[in-house]
Amino acid sequence: MNPDSEKEALSEASDILIALSQEESEFIEIVLTMVEILDENDPLTSAFICHILELSALPSVDASLKINARLIQIINERLKKRYRINAAVAWSILAERLAGKVSEQMFTPDVFVNLINGLKDTRSWRVQMMSLIALEKFALAAGNKSKILASEVPSIIKEIPIGGVHSKSKDPKRLDELKLCTLWATKCTFADKNNATPRSLEKQCSNGPNVTLNWLDATTRLKWYPSGLEIRNDSTSFESVRGTMCVSSGTWYYEVQLVTSGIMQIGWATKSSIFRPDEGVGVGDDDHSFAFDGCRKLAWSSGYPIPYGSGDSWKEGDILGAYIDMNFGVIRYFLNGVNLGVAFQFTDSQLEHFVVHEDGFYPALSLTSFQHVSINFGQKPFRYPPPLPYYVFDKKGKLPDALQQYDVFHRPNVLDTLVIESEDDCDALKCSICVDGLATVEFKPCGHDGFCSKCASILELCPLCRTHIALRKSSELGFTSELKTSFEVKGLRTIVHSYPPCGIP
Repeated sequence: MNPDSEKEALSEASDILIALSQEESEFIEIVLTMVEILDENDPLTSAFICHILELSALPSVDASLKINARLIQIINERLKKRYRINAAVAWSILAERLAGKVSEQMFTPDVFVNLINGLKDTRSWRVQMMSLIALEKFALAAGNKSKILASEVPSIIKEIPIGGVHSKSKDPKRLDELKLCTLWATKCTFADKNNATPRSLEKQCSNGPNVTLNWLDATTRLKWYPSGLEIRNDSTSFESVRGTMCVSSGTWYYEVQLVTSGIMQIGWATKSSIFRPDEGVGVGDDDHSFAFDGCRKLAWSSGYPIPYGSGDSWKEGDILGAYIDMNFGVIRYFLNGVNLGVAFQFTDSQLEHFVVHEDGFYPALSLTSFQHVSINFGQKPFRYPPPLPYYVFDKKGKLPDALQQYDVFHRPNVLDTLVIESEDDCDALKCSICVDGLATVEFKPCGHDGFCSKCASILELCPLCRTHIALRKSSELGFTSELKTSFEVKGLRTIVHSYPPCGIP
């Protein structure tokens, strides 16, 4: 079967499964079949499970409990790593979709014990990691989180990064996945709020990088390593981020190490590119961004793919090089040093528009579920420097002031800005950036508000509409009705941005 026919057959099979899943009895059988037969080592397995469960009708409590019982039975009877990993993937996706009381009812003692046992299974780091991710998803419901925090889970997590089996592993890059997940769980998901001490990137890294990914210019569900150069997506949405430096002239290059090898779109985006993770809109999906997906071997722009790249799909450990020539309007990619050729060529008018009206391009990337990458902007030698002239981001850039104020573990979370615990909290709504200070500042001329004075002082553009801030007006009011409506309509799609310095220093 040729690749096009294979994709069509897979798409047709997916549509059939989604149609069948509308019946709860069929839905249960589909979940169990996916857990049993899909290869846990295939980079597309988790994405396929996520795709089916995301588009299926939400199961009832009764159906969820039946799925629990059958999954636990399969795991206990067959004791295969595949079942434990795929079951944890399914649980994590269902827990994210079934928020609140339904999730709490699905989080039965048997499921809890099974995931704790997976967390303790030092024979397989992947079983540990997926069990941890499933626990994080169940913890989205307040009742479940209280149970988890009161259990042995926090102490188990703190012990995971150390231990003989991990230190002797022949696959250290894959263990980076587990390392980042345990660090994030310790510092964020299951953090001890009483002992949390915010630290800036500058304090974390005495000789830190000058250019990173921008955790204040990213969608909200990414997990971050403290350096700002390593990220992971364990949500069901298509999460995206821009770098901290924008380029409008010259030739530039950066490298991405693929810790995982699933579907990702890596490339370049202007400040006008708007990411909509819940709609699957990321880098390459609008007129302001361009990307390459080496899993499917497609180049993306304006939401349309074209075949690009030769040979096999990218694989774990590969190095993708992203190259842009802003003098002649050319984007090309390198995979492990092999030039894949020109992916995009701008016309003169397009290049002028991107430079004059959109100020150039930022490095940018989007990750599907359970994907993980590490970025090199030149803070260390490139693995495969291209045989073409280029500037090094890290030698020309400077971190935005905003990143010195908020580290990766204390970045804004849209969930925090949308939830009001009680009527009393309405008296003083919090800043939408830091979720700490009082929202007393309104930006002019755009009129957007909801920011504290500290955050407002370090922004040059409005983070909601990217209009230049001419005046910062202080008041005793919180959110205006316009901003409240924006949050209510966009829901979790609202992205809190911070505008970094643009151009070449």
